[in-house]
Amino acid sequence: MAGLLRRHGTNLALAGVALGLVATLVLTRESVTTGERRDREGHVLEAFREPEVTRLELTRTDASGVKERTLLVRSKPEDSGLARWHFEAPYQERADDAEVDDYVSTLGFADIIRRVPEEDVDRAAFGLGEPRLTLKVSMGEIEYELRLGKQAVSPAGSAYLEIAGRGAPAPGVVLISSTLVTQLDRDASHFRGRDLVPYLSIALKTLELTGRGGTRTLVRPSGEHAWDGWRFDGGGLRVNRKSLDHVLSQLADLNAESFLEVKEAEAALAAAETVRIRMVPKKEGSAVALLEVGGECPGGAVGTVALRREPDSLAGCVPTSVLEGLGTPAADLVDRHVFDFSPDEVEALVVKAGSRRLELERREAGFVMRAPEEGEVDGEVGNQRLQELFDLRGELVEAPVLAELGLAPASGSVTLRLLGREAKIVTSEVKVSAPRPDGSVYVQRLADGGVLQVGREGARLLIPDATLVRAREVMSFDRRELHRVRIEGPSGVQELLREDDGTISLLKPPGLGHDAGLVTELVEHLASLRAERWVSDEDDGSFGLAAGSTRVSVELTSNDPKAAPRKLGLIVGSPAPGGFYGRLTNEQGVFVVPRAAGQIIQSWLVDRSLLMIEPKEVERIELRRGEQRWVLRRDGERFTVEQGELDASRAALIVEQLAVLAVEGTVRVGAARPEEGFGKPVLSVDIERLPARGERSTPIRLRFGAGDTFRDAAIYYARREGTQATFAVSRGRLQPILDAL
Repeated sequence: MAGLLRRHGTNLALAGVALGLVATLVLTRESVTTGERRDREGHVLEAFREPEVTRLELTRTDASGVKERTLLVRSKPEDSGLARWHFEAPYQERADDAEVDDYVSTLGFADIIRRVPEEDVDRAAFGLGEPRLTLKVSMGEIEYELRLGKQAVSPAGSAYLEIAGRGAPAPGVVLISSTLVTQLDRDASHFRGRDLVPYLSIALKTLELTGRGGTRTLVRPSGEHAWDGWRFDGGGLRVNRKSLDHVLSQLADLNAESFLEVKEAEAALAAAETVRIRMVPKKEGSAVALLEVGGECPGGAVGTVALRREPDSLAGCVPTSVLEGLGTPAADLVDRHVFDFSPDEVEALVVKAGSRRLELERREAGFVMRAPEEGEVDGEVGNQRLQELFDLRGELVEAPVLAELGLAPASGSVTLRLLGREAKIVTSEVKVSAPRPDGSVYVQRLADGGVLQVGREGARLLIPDATLVRAREVMSFDRRELHRVRIEGPSGVQELLREDDGTISLLKPPGLGHDAGLVTELVEHLASLRAERWVSDEDDGSFGLAAGSTRVSVELTSNDPKAAPRKLGLIVGSPAPGGFYGRLTNEQGVFVVPRAAGQIIQSWLVDRSLLMIEPKEVERIELRRGEQRWVLRRDGERFTVEQGELDASRAALIVEQLAVLAVEGTVRVGAARPEEGFGKPVLSVDIERLPARGERSTPIRLRFGAGDTFRDAAIYYARREGTQATFAVSRGRLQPILDAL
C-alpha cells in the first residue's frame, strides 16, 4: 500500500489540486474576485460578466416629470445558440438585439471620471433623491441599481451617478462623462426592433400575398424537388427566382423608419389599397406572421404604413418603394425559363433527340465531350453554352395537352446534373418535342410540369450537336499572301486586287477609289476570323445562307511558284445574337460571325474622304439653300464673304466643317434614288480649287439630300458630282453648317 501511494502520490496530489480549483470556481462564480476588482478598477461596474446580464430596467423622467419604464428581459438561448431580448414594458414585442447588446457592452466598458468621497456626497444637491434615470441591471447574484443625477460643475457636461444594489461592489457616487450620460439615457423606442418581418425567407415554407397584385400563394416544394426553388400553390408552377428575390428584398426593407400606434396604423390601412402578407415558418409550432402594408403615413410623415398583427403587434412607416415589389402580380412571378440553375453548378449535360446524343461533363477548368464525338471542350466555350441554357426562355402554354404538343411521348430531352447543397448531386430534366414548321419546340419541365414554347433560336440549344469541339478559328492566312478579295452581296459586287508590291486597288465597282482604313479592317478580320460560337452541325435553311446572303471569296498566292493559288470562301447570312450567321463554303457547320467582321464584310469599301476638302487648295465656295445663295472667296489665309449675309466667324466655321466632312459610310453604289431627296437638296456646295494643280484643281460639286438614319445614326444623304455613290454624312457634321447659314 505504501509503495502504491509512493508511485501515485504525485498524481493524487494534482487531482486534489484540480478538485480544489473546481470547488473554488463553483463557490466563487457568483462573487467578485480580487483579480476582477483589480482589473476593472476605474470602471463604473467593478464586476461585469456580459453573458450573465439577463434583465435591464430603465426608469426615465422627462423634463415635464412624466416617467417612462422600460423593461428588457433576455431569453434562454434558442436552437441557434443565440439568446434574444424581449420587451416586457412598455411594449410586448421583441427588442432589437443589436441595440440592447450594444447598450450592455457600453455598461461593461463605462469608465468613471473620479469617485466622490463619501463625506462630500450631498444626495439632494446631486439630484440623486429624484434621479432623472434609474437603471437596474440583473447579473447573476448581483443586482445593480444606478441612479443618474444632475450635471456637475466640472468637467462640462459630466453628471453624478450613484452605484448601489444588492451585491454591487464598490457602491458610492461617481462622476461620469457627458458622452456616457448620452449613451445611458435612452428611451424605450431606442431598443425597439425596426424589422417588422419576424422571419427570414429561408425559414418559411409558405408565403401568401393578397390584395394589391392579386392572390399569390407561394410554397417550398418537398421531396426530390425541394432544392428547385418556390412553387405556386395549386398550379405548382415554378416561381421565377429573380422576380421572387425582388419581392423578398422588399420584405427585408420593411424596417420602421418611425413608429406608429397600432390604432393609427389600422386607421390608415382601412381606407387604402394594401398588400396583406401571411408567412408560415417551416419549424413546427412557430407562430404564423401576419402583416399589412399600404396607405400614407399619418401626420405628414414620409412613407407608407406597415403593420405587423401577428405574432406581436408593431407598426411603423416604411419606404413607399416596397409596394412596387410586394404588389408584383402572379403573371410576373411565373418562371418562363426552361431551367433554373447557376452555370457553375452544372456537373454534366445530356441532350437527346431520337438516336442522337450530346453528352458533356465538367473536368477541372474545362469540359470533356463523350458524345456525339470524343474531345476536349474549352472551359469558356462550355460555360457559354451553359449560360445560354440558363438564359433560355419561352412562352408559357396554358392548360397544355401533352399528346397534342408532341410531349407524350416526347422526341427528346435535356438533363442537367447539378451540384446542390451539401455537395449532393441533383437532376434537372426537361422533355422536348419535335420541331414545329416554324422551328419552335415545346418543352415540359419535369420538376413542376410547366410547358413552354421555345422559338427557333432557343430550340437549337436543345438539339444534340458536336459544335462544342469545333475550333473557333475558322479562317486564317498570312496577309502577305493575299491576292484578291471578291464580295458578292444583295447590293452588288466588290473586288479588291493586291499587287505584288503591296498596293491595293478597287476593281469593282469601277471608278471609285477604295478606303484604306476599311480595306485594312476587312483584311484583318478575314485573316484571323474567329467564330463567336458554333450554332449547328449543318445548315437547315433557316440561317439566311442561301438567297440574300453575302459571299466572300479570298484568293491567296504563295512565294513558291510551283504552288497552286489557294481559295477560301465564307458565306454571311442573317443577323444573329452577337453577329451574323455564317459558314465556310466547303463546310456545312454554321457559326456566328462577330458583329464587327460581319458589318465590314457587308459594307462598301469606297473612299470615305470624297466629300472632304483641303481649305488651302480652295479658291471659291458657293453655297445654295433653297433660293438663298452665299459666296466665300479666298483672301490670303482666310475667306471673305463675297455674296450673302454672313459674318466672318460663321464663314470660318463653315470652311472648318467642310474640311472634316467625313462620311459615316457608303449607302449604295449607283444612281441616286428619289427618296434620298436630291431633287430638292437641303444644301448644295460648289467648290472651285486653285488652278495649275492637275486633278486637284477640278471643281467639287456636293449635294446634301434628305435626313434619315444609317446604322442607327442620324444622317443626311450626300453625293459628289461625278461619283456614282450615295454617302451618309453624320447630322452632327452637317448641322453646324446649316445652322450658320
